[in-house]
Amino acid sequence: GPVITGTQPTYNPGDILSANCTSFNSFPAATLKWYINGQAALEKLQIKYSETVGEAGLKTVSSGLRMKVENNMFSKSGDLKIKCTSAIDPIYWKSVETIVHKEEKTYYLSLWNLSSEKRSSSSSVIQSYLCLCIFILSLLCNDLL
Repeated sequence: GPVITGTQPTYNPGDILSANCTSFNSFPAATLKWYINGQAALEKLQIKYSETVGEAGLKTVSSGLRMKVENNMFSKSGDLKIKCTSAIDPIYWKSVETIVHKEEKTYYLSLWNLSSEKRSSSSSVIQSYLCLCIFILSLLCNDLL
């Protein structure tokens, strides 16, 4: 069956996803097609490479997929699926799918300054922790969207 190579495990919106699909040693040559999240990839995203002929006349074909990753391409769980199918009509059809993930944002927050400062009143401590709670809630809500 076909083989997908060249992908990274995670991508951020704006990154360029570059993948190759290869189907080895068939006669006649297989036809390769790309799918993104189950939808046929636009022709302008696909790169057709020339086929090679090996021993016994068996043909190897490759196709590339190059695209800018957009935020709306990821599922709610942060997955982006790319699939390559290899077909020799009407007798043979196989596919391979790769799932890449949206890179998780990591937030760092120092509690050192909030807890170690001497406060003149308890209201300023409460205010600081309230701001911290609002900040954490905003991060959680942002991840849910």
